[in-house]
Amino acid sequence: AAEQQQQQQQLPAAAVPSAASARAIASSFALKYYTLFGRSPHALRGFYKVDSYFQHDDEQNAGTAAHGPEEIADHLKQLGEPHCKVELSVVDGQWSLGGGLVIQCVGLMQTERSDAPRRFVHTFFLATQKPSGFYVLNDCMRYLQPPPASPQPLVPPQPSAAAEQQQQQQQLPAAAVPSAASARAIASSFALKYYTLFGRSPHALRGFYKVDSYFQHDDEQNAGTAAHGPEEIADHLKQLGEPHCKVELSVVDGQWSLGGGLVIQCVGLMQTERSDAPRRFVHTFFLATQKPSGFYVLNDCMRYLQPPPASPQPLVPPQPSAAAEQQQQ
Repeated sequence: AAEQQQQQQQLPAAAVPSAASARAIASSFALKYYTLFGRSPHALRGFYKVDSYFQHDDEQNAGTAAHGPEEIADHLKQLGEPHCKVELSVVDGQWSLGGGLVIQCVGLMQTERSDAPRRFVHTFFLATQKPSGFYVLNDCMRYLQPPPASPQPLVPPQPSAAAEQQQQQQQLPAAAVPSAASARAIASSFALKYYTLFGRSPHALRGFYKVDSYFQHDDEQNAGTAAHGPEEIADHLKQLGEPHCKVELSVVDGQWSLGGGLVIQCVGLMQTERSDAPRRFVHTFFLATQKPSGFYVLNDCMRYLQPPPASPQPLVPPQPSAAAEQQQQ
């Protein structure tokens, strides 16, 4: 009976959207999701609807794209493993389009068949549903590869003068026919423009945002740079951005989402002039449509990851209290 209750994602919508309420709902959702993922992954089918998108892959491979609860249920049967353990280091939440929520999680996962935990990054878009609560419209997860013992300095390719001029304006046309391929193509085009500007003229990124945009760039263990609107975001970009930094991407995922928008998940390495070695990061965007065409960044959530321990210990997740178990139901 408890499992049946957990299959319905009855997360109440916050009366007053705020950074605190977004984080609270994100944390509540993550507790429910990963508890079921670790015990009865097939039961997660109830979190999705006919318009839901799903992708769970390794960092170097992308092949599990699914759409709708039937396809997603088939993938969950293949991918999910009962009795796996999950430990989260990051659960970020930002309010988004239509009262929805963008969630970015980073953590470790260990199954009964694995000798050591695997690091993963996971992005969700929760859309509102009637009469209340949310469902998972977008679900995009990547298991990260262990970083090299001695990372090499980054040397990104040099774009042409014509490409540089094009990158300064975010004129991304909306695809005529939404598909997995068009989502990936627009995500890749956006990522090239964004990180080229971030590495050369971070202040120029201000034009990517509007009055309803949310922004957060933090270390894995610290969260303190939340900003809302282009003025606050511009201030943070001045503090955070460093000219002449180099970026190398290993993952650029894109999924169509609410209102013709796009959820983008990036994983990569970044090196500045002041750093001796590149730092790994995960980055989630929600691109909302704008008139007359194209997109703007409604949500921007980035985390620089801590280096993993040399000898990771097996996971022993904490046992939820009676009150927490009651809340999960």
